[in-house]
Amino acid sequence: MELSYIKNFFSSYFNESLKNKKYLVLYALFVLVTALSMLSLNNYYNPKFEIIIFLLVLFIGIFLINFYTKHTKELHKVAFLVIICFGICSVLLTPILDVCDEQEHFTRAELTSKGDFFPQNNENGFKTIQGTLDLIGNSESTIFETDVDTKSINHTTVNVSSVFQQNPFFGYLASGIGVFLAKLLDLNLIWMLWIGRFFNILLYATLVSVAVKKSPILKIPLIIMAAIPSAVYQGASMSIDAVIFGVGIVVVAYFFNMIKSKDFSVGKKELAIFSSLCIILGLCKLPFLAFIFLLILVPKNKFSVNKYLYGLLCIIIVSIIGLIWSSYYAIPSLTNSYRMEYYIVNNVSASGQINYILSNIPESIVLISDLPNYLTSITENTFYFSYEGNNYGSKFIDSIYPMFIGGICLLYPYKNQISNKLRIGVFLIVTLIFSGTYMIQYLTWSPVGSDIIFGTQFRYFIPLFSLFPFVFGINNNTNRNEKIDMIIMIITIGFLGAGMLATSFNCY
Repeated sequence: MELSYIKNFFSSYFNESLKNKKYLVLYALFVLVTALSMLSLNNYYNPKFEIIIFLLVLFIGIFLINFYTKHTKELHKVAFLVIICFGICSVLLTPILDVCDEQEHFTRAELTSKGDFFPQNNENGFKTIQGTLDLIGNSESTIFETDVDTKSINHTTVNVSSVFQQNPFFGYLASGIGVFLAKLLDLNLIWMLWIGRFFNILLYATLVSVAVKKSPILKIPLIIMAAIPSAVYQGASMSIDAVIFGVGIVVVAYFFNMIKSKDFSVGKKELAIFSSLCIILGLCKLPFLAFIFLLILVPKNKFSVNKYLYGLLCIIIVSIIGLIWSSYYAIPSLTNSYRMEYYIVNNVSASGQINYILSNIPESIVLISDLPNYLTSITENTFYFSYEGNNYGSKFIDSIYPMFIGGICLLYPYKNQISNKLRIGVFLIVTLIFSGTYMIQYLTWSPVGSDIIFGTQFRYFIPLFSLFPFVFGINNNTNRNEKIDMIIMIITIGFLGAGMLATSFNCY
């Protein structure tokens, strides 16, 4: 009976593939072109692994395209499956602790796994286990270049200097659970990393699925922005970015839901949920506390009687919590890490920078007026991965991917008209977060008196991308084109596949 079931499954799957063969051919050609654009002489020497990954990417893509055709009315399921499939590939393919700052994120997850939610710096640093250092010692290596897949976890207590003390513990609960399970089951060393990464991408995929299901509008664009290859890459690591990106898109979806809700339907419960999400997001990444100001843009008639005042109260409470957290915990904790040495060597001081700004008003005005020139940070290096000094990706794809995202932001049709007043309001909040991110980097990472801002990266702005189609969309066509949606999904899946190919071509 089991054999019959398997036979029927593959028969049905094969027949469905034949129905979509023109789309599958399009996907195969897209993946082939992106693969050829990334090939180097090294890949021709021993191409077995590259061929295996190429075939795997083809199979996953074909499976996801067929799944999409059957679930066009259940896009939240599509979003979850797309992210989890390629996320798991990234979990296994990405070299050991190769993601930006993953060493420190992994160390914090290990501390969280044993209930150390508020790590304290003793005279020698923070206490972790030798297994953490064993993995860090193999950073940027692949599984084939080390013995971490056969080596046991060493639980001897050791000290480390940096553990992202300034970040909230709940940003590491998912990855911490993964590390805890690896230790509980007495698995080999690599599983602390792999299971930790898996729980992070599982959380990210779940949050995206919740967001797509919650949002009454722009579901396809939400999937596309959540499936940005670097977002999935970060989500499938030990980084807190899995929480930042995931909660960020849920906040946006919740905002969409409120502005499209029935009159007088937004009450205390909705305000409490939205405010809590903004607090979670803002404590993980301070500039995103400004998402709470989206409440100002929710039409007054959407609130229950007298609940509009509660909305203003929520904004005040969230802002106060953010300021207290930042002033009395996050910023002081930054000095309990390698960053203190960086501050001393590079003359970085938040108070010193503030004094400089106040004492040099003309220069400060020039600096602020120059912020639009930093918009290139949103379009540059969109298809590059790993550390700044060891980037890999594709110049070809990096040049065309922003055009794809820009096309979605400008041209994707939506059924519900959005007022210009609402668009402008959201644009101002996006601008506030963008500017706030740069000003925080200016205060906490740039030398005092510097005329440029250091330390920003493309990934810092990924949560904003979910709002771009809402703000910049110019296509008022109310008719949804299923063929266009299909092509958009194929390209989205294709770019994710290209990300897997980039890793296999450059790291193996």
